[in-house]
Amino acid sequence: MPAWLRSLLARVVPDSDQDEILGDLEELHRRRLLRRGPWLASAWTTIDGLLTVVRFLGRRRGARPSALISAVEVRLALRLLLKQPVMTLTSVVALGLGIGIAAGGASVFRQVLYSDLPFENGERWALIETYDAETGRRTPLELERLRSFRQAASAVEYVAGLSSGTFNVLYESGEVERVEGASVTPAVFRYLPYVPVAGRLLTPDDGAADGPKTVLIRESLWERRFSRSPLVVGGTFNLSGEEARIVGVLGDEATYPSEGEIWVALDETSHGAVDDRDGVGSRQIAILAEGATAEDAENQLAQLSDQLASAGRGLRSQRHRVIPFTDIFAEPGVHVVAGTVVAVLVAILLVIAANVANLVVARTSRRSAELSVRAALGASRGRLVSQLFVEALALGLLAAGPGLALAWGILDVYDRLLDEMPFWMTLALDGQTVVVVVGLSLLASALMGIVPALRATGRHGAHLLRGAGRGGRLGVGRVGAVMIVTEVALSVALLGAGALFARGFEAYVTPVFHLPDQQVLSARVTLELTEDDLVEGGAATVADSARLLTGALLRELSNLPAVRTVAAGSHLPRVSPYPEPIRLEGADRIVRAPLVHQGVGLFSVLDVEPVLGRDFQVEDTEPGASAVAIVNQAFALEHYGTTRVLGRRLRVVPHEGDGEQEPWHEIIGVVPNVMEVTGLRQAAGVYLPFVTGRLFYVALRVEGDPLALTQPLRRATFELDPGIDVRDVVALSGVGAENKVALRAMSSAASVAGLVTLLLSLAGIYSIVSLAVTQRTREIGVRVALGAEPRSILWSISRRSGLLVAAGGVAGGLLGFQISKLSLFTFVVPEGGPGLFLGLVLLMSLSAALACWIPARRALSIQPVEAMRSE
Repeated sequence: MPAWLRSLLARVVPDSDQDEILGDLEELHRRRLLRRGPWLASAWTTIDGLLTVVRFLGRRRGARPSALISAVEVRLALRLLLKQPVMTLTSVVALGLGIGIAAGGASVFRQVLYSDLPFENGERWALIETYDAETGRRTPLELERLRSFRQAASAVEYVAGLSSGTFNVLYESGEVERVEGASVTPAVFRYLPYVPVAGRLLTPDDGAADGPKTVLIRESLWERRFSRSPLVVGGTFNLSGEEARIVGVLGDEATYPSEGEIWVALDETSHGAVDDRDGVGSRQIAILAEGATAEDAENQLAQLSDQLASAGRGLRSQRHRVIPFTDIFAEPGVHVVAGTVVAVLVAILLVIAANVANLVVARTSRRSAELSVRAALGASRGRLVSQLFVEALALGLLAAGPGLALAWGILDVYDRLLDEMPFWMTLALDGQTVVVVVGLSLLASALMGIVPALRATGRHGAHLLRGAGRGGRLGVGRVGAVMIVTEVALSVALLGAGALFARGFEAYVTPVFHLPDQQVLSARVTLELTEDDLVEGGAATVADSARLLTGALLRELSNLPAVRTVAAGSHLPRVSPYPEPIRLEGADRIVRAPLVHQGVGLFSVLDVEPVLGRDFQVEDTEPGASAVAIVNQAFALEHYGTTRVLGRRLRVVPHEGDGEQEPWHEIIGVVPNVMEVTGLRQAAGVYLPFVTGRLFYVALRVEGDPLALTQPLRRATFELDPGIDVRDVVALSGVGAENKVALRAMSSAASVAGLVTLLLSLAGIYSIVSLAVTQRTREIGVRVALGAEPRSILWSISRRSGLLVAAGGVAGGLLGFQISKLSLFTFVVPEGGPGLFLGLVLLMSLSAALACWIPARRALSIQPVEAMRSE
């Protein structure tokens, strides 16, 4: 039995009955475990336990505890639900929507933060993170420390090395392909359950530094490139410029130690390091000893590291953190964000449940005569509460079906969209998700059933049992009023946020400047350079090597057929850079704006001509050249009030220090707002000359289909340097495609959530006003007979509901307007929030007025004589 349920029962059930009640539930739970498994057993035991809580809570309020909820009550509840199909269907759909959204979000949250490795002893796998003790920054683990850890740390059975990356593979056909993979210490396969499809696994002898590279390949690569030929085992191919020998093929289910298609053997003793003082570049994985914890391993590594640092061996002072392998997202900030998202989803469910509870209240009020008769015949308050709760429970469990279907759909969509998820995360409907859905159903049922039932049968609801309740005001009570205001506020806020996100998405994918999307081929380039990789031609430093290699790459690409011009830069359109601090000459304050390092000729590739001044020239990138900058029109207008800013100066301020040593850049040109997204606050941008960098984009202006140059680009890059990583080779229109998918999903989800909440709020308002009109039918008839004006009657009926809707609309407008100021992901939602939210408040008010007017007009159509006869 769940611990939380036992604790709840211990608080509610009297001490004299605890042994019997808890013992019976424990015995029943054990039987269900054997017959139905842990998840279904927990779900049914939770239901029994909550029903027991309801019975004893009823007894505390003066009602006799019924022994059990009888089958008669269950049949009666189902019969009453079938008698009102519209209300039942509306409630089931609404609750199913809320349950599905909340269960899907909770399942994603659980997978991100609390999943395990999908094989035996997966809980023993941990990561070793190394930090510099003085600066606190991540740093490579020194080789001597690694050897000490492997020999002396009793809490660690084995330390593996893993370095994920990409490889450029040259096949016999001459085609070059970029393949995801990893370098790994071979002995790690002893701890994995995988059996090769062909050949063998890696062994410790395979990673010798003086031997050829030895690799395993995935079954998907074997089928795609080698047609599943058995001759591939023992064969070789060109892997990033080196010969690699294939010793085996792993099945596609082998998702660890990486999800790539190639595993390269590292040397077991050095993990790829060359010298004892070199940092081990691979990520270190600890396989904990039996019974050891990550905390035990961390304490031992700290002691060993301190001993080595104090032994006078010249080692730096380092600190080490050992965390379970699947806790890579377990940072406090991630917990806060994920928890907030789940809390919002559950809040939406509760609002929906509260709305349905209002419907239940309305239905309960209409059953006042029935409740009065049952009370007169001796039915206790506990029995009445039990019956009403059973009806709500049946409604909640009926909603669990649509909720499960929706949760399955949400998880399936996310699983398809999120291609970069770690291998151990499987977004699928499992037993735990089913338990979550059942639990949410019970939560919704409790809110729908217990509160209205206690209200209807308690002292404040005694008028219902007497058949009264024809007061002169909207009988929603304080709780109902709060829920109406909350529903309306959330509706306006969510619907407004969804509309703003949709506008931001449209702005993101629709630049104000027309770009030659189908005439430009783009690629993201990463240079892997060390001091030993200096390019011939006089390079003295890694920076010089990178500059020379970048220049050579651009020359090679410019010689490709059908290429007109080539340029490079730190960013391309729709790849929004982070704002950087910038000081304007003569101004005290520091402004923040996106900063792009723009290569010579990149504006020309994109068909961009300066509005004023000139573009960057080769002379601007030479050593000793004057510092220059280009700004776009938005930056000039926002910070200078005019586009005539040539000759003015600005300085980039480093994140550490005052920036007094940084040069002043003279503005030599003003360009259109092309590199940023239209309509956003981040549109004010600054450009500096691109000289060198390890990560940058190249853009090729071509004639014809740009994608036809994909292979020529890869071959030219491979021939220049096989170690250059070239990825995301797409036409310019495909740049930032992953952000488009995320933004579309966000805007759609927010819009749908707001629209659904809006419709449910209107349905709840309509049901409550309709109830009030029904209760006041006699009063309305009397007033009409005495000559009251219809508009005064309409005003008296809709006045309070109108005030509640207005209050909720104002609160939702203020909340949504604050949301519109938030920077989310790579974009900022557009301006214009006040007008949008004012329109939504007016729309909500008109809709609520219509929801009030329909039942009121129906009441006015009743003849006074008929109204006087109504019961």
